[in-house]
Amino acid sequence: MTARRLRRWHLVAGTVVLAIVAAGSLFVGVSDLTLSGLLAGRPADTRVLVESRLPRLIAVLLAAPR
Repeated sequence: MTARRLRRWHLVAGTVVLAIVAAGSLFVGVSDLTLSGLLAGRPADTRVLVESRLPRLIAVLLAAPR
């Protein structure tokens, strides 16, 4: 592999790992939050996601070192 292809592969792999970890972090916290609850439209789960988990994820992604 050339250096350029190797760098591109690392970028793609890193992006995929980051997306998986970010999605998983939405379900970690004090309040119970499940994918089935979100898909069913349960108001309590939607509220936890919008008011707590998404702002936390966005803050972490914006504060990450570059």
